[in-house]
Amino acid sequence: MDAHVYPNMALRVPIAGRGAYPPPPKKLVARKEEGITTTVVYREQFPVAVQPFDVKERRVVEHQTRTSHRRHIPQDLVKVVANWVDSSIADPLPWQRRGTGAAPSVVVSGNTAPIPPAPAPSGDGGVNVRLLVVPPIAPADADSVATALTRITVVAAAEAEMVKGYGGLVAGGADSPDAELKQAAAPLIVKQCGVDFAPFAWQRLVEYHYKAAPPTVYFVPVLTATAAPLALAPQVAPANPPDEPAVCLVAAPLRFTLAALRNHEVSACTPRETLEFLGAVDALDEWGQRKMARVIHEALRERGEEHRILGRLQNAKAERMQLKRRRRDQEVVGRKKARHERDMKLKDRWGEEDEGKTDEDKRAAMQARQAVWMETRELDAEEDAEAQKRWGAEDMEEEEPVHEREVVKTASTVREDQLDAFQYFDNDGGYSLPRLLVQNLLLCDDAALSLGDVDALLNLPVLPRRQEALPYRKLAVSTVPAPTQQPAT
Repeated sequence: MDAHVYPNMALRVPIAGRGAYPPPPKKLVARKEEGITTTVVYREQFPVAVQPFDVKERRVVEHQTRTSHRRHIPQDLVKVVANWVDSSIADPLPWQRRGTGAAPSVVVSGNTAPIPPAPAPSGDGGVNVRLLVVPPIAPADADSVATALTRITVVAAAEAEMVKGYGGLVAGGADSPDAELKQAAAPLIVKQCGVDFAPFAWQRLVEYHYKAAPPTVYFVPVLTATAAPLALAPQVAPANPPDEPAVCLVAAPLRFTLAALRNHEVSACTPRETLEFLGAVDALDEWGQRKMARVIHEALRERGEEHRILGRLQNAKAERMQLKRRRRDQEVVGRKKARHERDMKLKDRWGEEDEGKTDEDKRAAMQARQAVWMETRELDAEEDAEAQKRWGAEDMEEEEPVHEREVVKTASTVREDQLDAFQYFDNDGGYSLPRLLVQNLLLCDDAALSLGDVDALLNLPVLPRRQEALPYRKLAVSTVPAPTQQPAT
């Protein structure tokens, strides 16, 4: 369920498109063909370049560059701190399953939760602590066409015309310890949605610092196994006019896919809370991009290493085949030479015996000589059959028939994690990525890579050399030498 709509609530949440990135700009080109002027419309392949992932503190100008698809940011924003950069690249992402227990499901409950009282800010202005709820995703079904982007969901609170993470203003500051902020915000979130996230670990995601307003800190709860689903309830309050229903809706939990939130449209009138929420989604997306870029990097290295291993095995097998074929050819040539010499000696001896004989004596000896000749040919045939039998036994023992093509037997496995990594950047679901985008991801993942190293990683037999769009489905297939079957004992 992508969204819940409740009565008595004026909520307008524009979600545009299902692609991973905003539609790239169109270019109009006038072209003349055979005296007729036609207009060709095409789209650029990737409008936004991926930026390096290791920048934690970002000034406004860099934040604008990284989030240019949002078009608008708060006017009094001073800086953004991407705390997710401090996490290890080996750590699982918030939506990835952790441990061996069943991941908790986040559902929208039909029950209601009372509206919390307004928190009293501290003397220093306090800090907005908010939670970005990211439920773990289940493994994709074999028959499902949903990609990782459409399976990753984010749950937030919709209030009036804004969407925001659960939480609010509490005492403290952006530099306060995470444990203190968690202790102050957890009871507030319980009153807003009816779920206690205090038992889970909170991971600091991103901070927004303003000129005069209190800063905002977004956390992501690390959802581990629970006995029951986490049921988020809508927030209601008694109605003031007597002619209205007994309760009116204040805030409702909504579920969005990451693919839809990437294209969420904003304007100059978008509330700050919604801009912060979308900024937290962008931080989550960038976190995922770093992880997926590393998986793509590792996938290209693995495919290159597998190609080199198979190449060495192929060359070694070809050499063994050539050596075996050369040895057998020499054996055949040796037998033919020995038989020719034997036949010549036999003919010379018969010629000497025929000297001085009459024609009648020669005809009488011819029958005996034909029997000897036929017996010799039968012995030669038996020798050839014995050689073929011996060669067949050698082939069966080595499992390499000399008459087969010199191809190494392989076993292929589809790596779902690597396929998800490539699909994470696939805008239109065409199972191909722009070559420049892949190069950009590799350079952002490893600062020590040069353009020559990137070209070497992309120099694979399954990839076209001069094609701008790279088909990635074959890059997610691991091909290794097939294991040899041990003979039954």
